[in-house]
Amino acid sequence: IIEDDARIDALQIEIEELAIQMIARRQPLATDLRATVAGLKIAPHIERIGDYAKNIARRTIALNQNPPIKPMFTIPRMGRMARSMVKDVLDAFSSNDLAKQNCVSAIADRAPYGEWTEDMKSVLGEEQQMTFTFYYQ
Repeated sequence: IIEDDARIDALQIEIEELAIQMIARRQPLATDLRATVAGLKIAPHIERIGDYAKNIARRTIALNQNPPIKPMFTIPRMGRMARSMVKDVLDAFSSNDLAKQNCVSAIADRAPYGEWTEDMKSVLGEEQQMTFTFYYQ
C-alpha cells in the first residue's frame, strides 16, 4: 500500500494532463465536457484516498509494535465498507448510470459509526478523550 501511493500520485497527474489536453485540442461540449471536468474533480479525491491508505498503513505498522488492547472487529468492517462505497461511486460514474449515482450516497447509512464509537469507549473508557492524528508527507 505504501509503495503504491507514488503510482496513484502519478496517475492523478496523468489524468489531469490528459483532461487538459482533451479540452485544449478537442474542445468538448455538453456531456463530454462534463465527464472531462468530473474526471478533473474526481482525480484529487482518489489521490487523497491513496494518501489516507498510506498513512493508515504506516500507523498500523507502528501500532503493531505494541500488544493489542482488545480486538476491534468494527475497523476491518469499516475498511471493507469504505472500499465498497468508493467502488460503487466509481462504477456509477464510469457506467454513466444516473439512477445509481443518485442512490450511492445512501450507502453511507450502512456505516457503523455508532458501533465503532462504542468499541473505542470500551477500549479507552467512557471519559477518555479520543484524539486522532494523521501524518502527511
